Amino acid sequence: TNTSISVLKIKEFLGLNENPDGDTHIKTGELSEMRNFRITRDKHMQIRPGQKTVLNLKSEWDTWAASQETAPENTGPHFCGAWQGAVGGSDRIIAAFGGVLFDVNLEGPSARVIGTCTEDQTSFFGFGGKVYLLNGHEYMSWDGGAETSFETVEGYIPTVQTAVNPQGYGT
Repeated sequence: TNTSISVLKIKEFLGLNENPDGDTHIKTGELSEMRNFRITRDKHMQIRPGQKTVLNLKSEWDTWAASQETAPENTGPHFCGAWQGAVGGSDRIIAAFGGVLFDVNLEGPSARVIGTCTEDQTSFFGFGGKVYLLNGHEYMSWDGGAETSFETVEGYIPTVQTAVNPQGYGT
């Protein structure tokens, strides 16, 4: 076929060249970004082999759905978001899948249900030893406890007073 594709064979890896001007000034054999390669003893690049499934959240979701008294309406759950960070004094991986919040343990591997939310794109952030969830429908938090789960954050209106003494009264 007539195609403008040409194969470039790199005989020796020359290293990373993170050029602030962009990728236009790199030599053949240099990379601007290291992705999915390892370097052999002979300085050749070798693609890292494939991927490995550590935990299937769909299987965990199916187990959870089977344990519910009323079957969830969702027949095709999808991944909504994930977060990794410190909560409750330990490092955790939190995943939102099919409206269920999982505390993922890669050592097991296993996942524990720590709450439910609306199935939508979900963002997480950590603050003050807790992890918070925002998805456009709920604002929830979890303290990382073994017996606790995500709970709705109670909103409040901060009160600011001026010209009062340290006890909070006066004019």
